[in-house]
Amino acid sequence: MKKRNNFFWLCLVVLSLPFASCQKDQFPEGAIASGQSMQTINDVEAWSWSFLSRLRSFHNGSYYTGPEIQCDMVIPAYNYGNRGGAMFSFSFLPSADYPADSYYYHYVAITNVNFFLGKVGDYSAKDEKEEAIVKEAKARAYFLRAFCYERLLSLFCRTEDPSTPGLALVTSYDPAQRVSGRASQKEVYDLIFSDLRESETLLRGLGLDGKPSSSVVTADAAVALRARANLTKLDYSSAKEAADQLITGGKYVLESDASKLKKMWHDDAVSGELIMMSFAKRPGEVPNSNSLFYAYSAANKLYSADWYPPQWVIDLYDAADFRAGIYFDEQKVSGRGGKSKIKLIGKYPGAVDLRSDASVPNATNRPKPFRIAEQYLIAAEAYFKLGDEATAKDRLNELRVKRGLAATTESGDALWQEIKSERTRELA
Repeated sequence: MKKRNNFFWLCLVVLSLPFASCQKDQFPEGAIASGQSMQTINDVEAWSWSFLSRLRSFHNGSYYTGPEIQCDMVIPAYNYGNRGGAMFSFSFLPSADYPADSYYYHYVAITNVNFFLGKVGDYSAKDEKEEAIVKEAKARAYFLRAFCYERLLSLFCRTEDPSTPGLALVTSYDPAQRVSGRASQKEVYDLIFSDLRESETLLRGLGLDGKPSSSVVTADAAVALRARANLTKLDYSSAKEAADQLITGGKYVLESDASKLKKMWHDDAVSGELIMMSFAKRPGEVPNSNSLFYAYSAANKLYSADWYPPQWVIDLYDAADFRAGIYFDEQKVSGRGGKSKIKLIGKYPGAVDLRSDASVPNATNRPKPFRIAEQYLIAAEAYFKLGDEATAKDRLNELRVKRGLAATTESGDALWQEIKSERTRELA
């Protein structure tokens, strides 16, 4: 359940940076001196895979529930234990866990990228195979930094005026550096698009243009992020250009089969809709859980949740919209003594191969950070804002019809409302 320009956070698994000890050049267990961090191709590969791990960890878990709560896309259970209560009541402070952790962990990732980009030149590839590994690692690093800055801008800044203060812009690793002030939003966006160009160029040079359900960063993922960033920036011409590049390319297709779309969301099945689906595997590469939305007790055979979809969200889906049967799940819940059923957010029941017990849902699914459906929504909004209602309606209806809805004939303000409603329905 997504709304742009609302406070939003995503979770990150942090890779600790090496720090020197004060005594006798000793280091904490598992840490090494920074000068020893890029000595072999295995070191480069370790960094490369860590960037994908961080990208995966920016999704699901509390970093999904936070924005949902603040946007009133969910309502609390009577016994929710005040988990997310400050967000719900808008009584939180900047130091609260959700905003502080989001800001901090994105900058930790940026710091790690800066460290890597400053050190990777110390390693000289011995052959073409190693050279390709180094290039892909750099491409992933640039992509992750762009992803982090785009997210921070969309969560912590109003993006209407590029000359207004944006974020602290850090592009090199220096533990002693003290950043003073904030760069303009234009300067931050300039870095985002520069990083995406670097990433896309490297990936295309390696033949990693993209394929459906890719588990690694591809050039198409860079284009998808570019479209998203341009929409956040309100650069509608660039946004629709990037989105159309993916839409008209024919590589990624909208799913019109309800059972296949359900398998994509519930079972992490490979789908032509997905530009990227993060790698995950038990036991060590498991994504964050969405158990605050959907939990199951095998002992009493009842479900529970801290947060439920409000009626107004459920009512956005009419009887013909098959997404409702995928996104919501009506079950007996423990909070009601198991005596009555209520609709839960059932979009993330947990892929079977990521469960400790295949028969017990655990709300753990692979993140799907980039989908072609989002590109249709970006294009529809961008064309509308550019005054091209006909093309905006075409892009909107292509998505609506694939989800079982009739094509809309609205125009003007009514069409704009339909575009916003469809964004809520699709990204819910």
